[in-house]
Amino acid sequence: MSMKQAVGFLFTGAMVGAAVALLYAPQSGARTTRDIKRFSRKAVARLDDLQGNIRDQVTDWVENITELVKDGVNCGRKLGAEGYEQVLQGFDNAKKCVEDGKSRIEHLIKTS
Repeated sequence: MSMKQAVGFLFTGAMVGAAVALLYAPQSGARTTRDIKRFSRKAVARLDDLQGNIRDQVTDWVENITELVKDGVNCGRKLGAEGYEQVLQGFDNAKKCVEDGKSRIEHLIKTS
C-alpha cells in the first residue's frame, strides 16, 4: 500500500466517522459544527505532522544512500590507484629483471 493510499484511507475514514457522528449526535447544530471544525483542524495538523515526518525520513534515507555511494566511489578510486601503482611496480621489476639478465648474458659472453 502506498503512502497516498494510506493517507486517502485515513481521510476517508475521518469523513465517514464525522458523518456517523452527525447522524447519532444528541447535541445542537452549533456545537456539532464547532466539534467538526475542531476535529478537522486536528486531522489537518496530524496530516501535516505525518507529511513532515515522512519528508524527514526520506531525506535521511537519501542522505545515507548518498554517503554510501560516495564511500563506494572513493574506495573504488583508492583501489584503482593502488592497482595502477602495483602494475607499474610490476613493470619496473620486470624491466629490472630483463636488464639484470641482459647484463649477465653480456658478462658471460665477454668472459667466454
